[in-house]
Amino acid sequence: MKYIADTVSIIRFLFQKNKLGKKALKIYQNSQKGSFKIGIPIIVLVELMYLSQKKRIDLDFKNFVKSIKKSSNYKIIGLTEEIIILASKLKIRELHDCLIASTAYYYNLPLITCDKEITEHKKIKTIW
Repeated sequence: MKYIADTVSIIRFLFQKNKLGKKALKIYQNSQKGSFKIGIPIIVLVELMYLSQKKRIDLDFKNFVKSIKKSSNYKIIGLTEEIIILASKLKIRELHDCLIASTAYYYNLPLITCDKEITEHKKIKTIW
């Protein structure tokens, strides 16, 4: 794994590539070519499930998860006690964002995000 993805970056890669940062787009494109893996925190999948159920995004969630699991370009990352403990120390207000950021911090990998609170956080490396 070389990067961690947040929810917004995946949504924009799937549906709004023109709203994805240039560096972020290049990372997703290179991952699609098999250059490296992008980690997808399980909480990102939870958010995508919710958004698809509420019809806020047009995503066949079940097929999306199947394709991610089969892909050699992505890896689903579960929550661990260590990640949750880190989250309690990061002081990021929104729970999902905090868990996603703490996953990137735990693995010492850049997070693909444009979230202002996270990009301004001193401990989290970000790319957009």
